[in-house]
Amino acid sequence: MKDHLSTFKKIVADFEPTEVKYDEEDLGLILLCLLPSSYTNFRDTILYSRDNLTLKEVYDALHVKE
Repeated sequence: MKDHLSTFKKIVADFEPTEVKYDEEDLGLILLCLLPSSYTNFRDTILYSRDNLTLKEVYDALHVKE
């Protein structure tokens, strides 16, 4: 999972110089959708337990899970 998160962070950092901007909620949802299929239950639990979700909350939840 650490490699997966590192790759995601690198991709997000690569977008910074462009005019394409994403808010924290969009990035959190994108990360959840890109998780491996073994995280399906985790993803569903996170998605349906909150009205708003930030990237930091997803990172924190993944670190707790690991």
